[in-house]
Amino acid sequence: MKITEITNEKYDEKMFLVIILGTLEAVINKKITINEVNSILPVGMHKKYKFNKKINDLLIECHYIEDFESLLPNELESQLHELKEQTLLLLSEYNEYSNVRWLTMGIQDGF
Repeated sequence: MKITEITNEKYDEKMFLVIILGTLEAVINKKITINEVNSILPVGMHKKYKFNKKINDLLIECHYIEDFESLLPNELESQLHELKEQTLLLLSEYNEYSNVRWLTMGIQDGF
């Protein structure tokens, strides 16, 4: 599945925070590797989409996780939890968007 359109609406920002949260949780629980983080959260993502500055900063910090793994391995776990807490804090700033379909997929996606 590819997310090909992000409209920069607040619910898109919230959806992306959920993706970041899931990515961090998967790394914390060793279900994905640190290297996979950059595949899920591409480096240029914060430049391509004009998200809230706090989200852009969080994305940049997520890309430094690899540095923690190699340079400060003893601090990796606490850094991951700190990023998770930052993500949860940002999520709490958004309203509920249950009246908006967050993802839409076309016939070519098999749905």
